[in-house]
Amino acid sequence: MVEGNPDRELIDRAEDLILKLRDVKSCRISTDEFGNITEVHVVASSDRSPKMIARDVEAILNAELGLAVDYRKIGVVLLEYTESESHESAGESGTGKTSAARELLGVDEEDIMSEERAFEEKAEFASREGQLELLEQDMRIRFSGLKIDVEEDRVEVEVRLGRSGFDVVGSSADLRHSGAMYDVVAAATLHAVTELLDEKFQLCLSRIKEVSMDERDVVVAVVDLVEGRKAKSFVGSAFIGRDANEAAVLAVLDAINRPSGRWSMRKGIHYTIR
Repeated sequence: MVEGNPDRELIDRAEDLILKLRDVKSCRISTDEFGNITEVHVVASSDRSPKMIARDVEAILNAELGLAVDYRKIGVVLLEYTESESHESAGESGTGKTSAARELLGVDEEDIMSEERAFEEKAEFASREGQLELLEQDMRIRFSGLKIDVEEDRVEVEVRLGRSGFDVVGSSADLRHSGAMYDVVAAATLHAVTELLDEKFQLCLSRIKEVSMDERDVVVAVVDLVEGRKAKSFVGSAFIGRDANEAAVLAVLDAINRPSGRWSMRKGIHYTIR
């Protein structure tokens, strides 16, 4: 049993471990200011109940890492389930890197292990310098602002993001329609992300929707990375708090923040004012 509060490295190991579970697509663990685990957010595609998946998460964290997490702190969002996913999961469960993790990242086992090794090397260096927390904060793309202008028949959105000292603005516009504006907000978020990147691939919104889980509302986003004829999909989620549109931004960032550590970033941001 882990004594005291788990550190960030242990939390990262826990997230990677949960991703190996059957049917799990995405995972994020939240902690309070003292490092205590407050919530475990899991996105899965399964015909099993959320409670069963939460029990699996609770069991594997306890058995593998000695982390005692009450299953009631584990929130599970179920995406649309298909029979083909059942056959894939049944054929590959228990292989170390599960089919769910491979589907989420869109890479083979060697690519996943290479990513983990790269992250562990960076974490080990930062830990020696006493800067692990600062390194993680510097690598993540951070949300800093959202502006929405609604006209009679049109809506325009601006999203501000930052990373490693650079701040960028992404924008998107669409015809005004009834209901949530998650798709426009997500498009503006991805536009801002591409302003930070020095890559040839494209990031495209595949789907974003609001779902309910244990009487709480959650925004779930699926982002596709398209490069030539190849595509990878990433899933992210965020609980809706004071602002549903902010949750849409955070869901998109949750989807791409972990893989973004491997992407090349621009050394400077230049804008042309017209």
